[in-house]
Amino acid sequence: MKDLRLCFVKNGWAYFTSIPVVEQWGDDWDVVPYEYSAGEPSLSKKGKHKNHNIVKVAFESNYIDPSYDENDIARSVEMINKGDIPWLRTPPWVDVPLKDILVGTSLEDFIRFIDDSGGEVYLPSSMI
Repeated sequence: MKDLRLCFVKNGWAYFTSIPVVEQWGDDWDVVPYEYSAGEPSLSKKGKHKNHNIVKVAFESNYIDPSYDENDIARSVEMINKGDIPWLRTPPWVDVPLKDILVGTSLEDFIRFIDDSGGEVYLPSSMI
């Protein structure tokens, strides 16, 4: 689990890759806004990683993803994965700030952050 890094979040699902996040890619990851067009991670950006691993986990939490932006700024996955904004952050209506969940966060840390926020993470049965 330590080698898996957060590379994509959409609709209550978080995706982790075993290759460097800058080399991970998916359909329309360069299209704005990501929430309407971006597909799940699939290929390495440069095609040099043939046997990498992608793990998809479901989660529930008080966090918001980049599709909610009070400044109405749309972003692509590529922009988010360059560090433009956290994948998950504290919503403005929550009094106690949550730890931002950034691109590259390990699966272990992701589980801990979601758990600390009072949320739940649901792992694939193959990981249990």
